[in-house]
Amino acid sequence: VTEKMELETTFESLVQNAEDFIYQINLEGDFIFLNHQSLNKLGYQEEELLNTNSLSIVQEEYFDFVTESYKNHFRLKKASSYFEFPIKKKDDTIIWIGQHVTNLYETGRSKRKGFLAVARDITEKRRQEQIIQEQQEDITSSIQYAKRIQVNLLPHISKIEQSFKNCFIIYKPRDIVSGDFYWLERIGDITVFSLSDCTGHGVPGSFMSLL
Repeated sequence: VTEKMELETTFESLVQNAEDFIYQINLEGDFIFLNHQSLNKLGYQEEELLNTNSLSIVQEEYFDFVTESYKNHFRLKKASSYFEFPIKKKDDTIIWIGQHVTNLYETGRSKRKGFLAVARDITEKRRQEQIIQEQQEDITSSIQYAKRIQVNLLPHISKIEQSFKNCFIIYKPRDIVSGDFYWLERIGDITVFSLSDCTGHGVPGSFMSLL
């Protein structure tokens, strides 16, 4: 019994002093335990959150997402789940957390009584991802516009059909814009046709083909 008590004390100390948010939620979604880090980070006293619904700190637009995530975890009998969502601190500041969820069982029984969640503040990670996504969208938008310019420089199929009865074009750039190009011109009675494969791909290759 002494060893068990010492083990429980050590475990409780580890949980309470952990850097992560650690909390337990019953099947109704109410908090039944929160470690010190959870309370300190969110700015609440224990009595303000204990036995209240966990959705109370979730940003409203994500209510359905969080609810469905817990339901799927329970319904599919998953051993663990991970999902990210924003929560509100007591001062209404929004932070993002990445949350790992496992099952919580009744003592000595296999019946599930709730969820054990371990979460980490990923606000900075999300901010960096947003910056990268916006930059990627800007770059992709520019390349898409470059594609329009490049395609309009290529001869139209109707011009090729004037010289060849049976013809078709397969033009599939690997990276939106292409290093390959085709060209056709009539000089007197002679039709000059070129099908070229430039060195390189993507934007550098497309510049080569324009040159």
